[in-house]
Amino acid sequence: MKIKTLAYLPAVTLLLLVAGCGRGPDLSKNQGHDEVMKAAWQYTAVAKACGHEQFLPLRAHLIEFVQFQKERGTLTLVGKLYFGNQVRMDRFIDQSVEEYQRQPFLSCSSAIQYYGQLMEAIRGTFSSG
Repeated sequence: MKIKTLAYLPAVTLLLLVAGCGRGPDLSKNQGHDEVMKAAWQYTAVAKACGHEQFLPLRAHLIEFVQFQKERGTLTLVGKLYFGNQVRMDRFIDQSVEEYQRQPFLSCSSAIQYYGQLMEAIRGTFSSG
C-alpha cells in the first residue's frame, strides 16, 4: 500500500504538535520531509530516554530517511550538520535525550502510541518520492 505525501502529513503534524517539535531550523528543503524528520528525531530520542524497544527500529528508520534525503539532495546545511553521519546523528539524539530528561514534553506511556504512525509516515515518503 502506497501512502501519498499528503496522506501522511496530518498524522505527522499531530506528532509534531504532541512532541512540541514543530519549530527549529529546517533540516530538509522539502517541508513535508522536514516535519517527518523532526518528528523522527524527537520520537527516537524519547524512545531511547524511556528505554522503549522501539528505539532501534525508529533509529533505523531515521537513518534510512536521512539516506533517502541525501540521495535527493534535500538535506539543508543544518540537516547535514546534525545527521550527516551516524556518529553526529547519535550525538544529536543523545543531546535530545538529555533535553527530554530535563523537560519532558510528553509521557513515555503516551509516546508509544505514536511510534508506529511515525515509522509508517517515513515509509510513505519513500513511495511518494
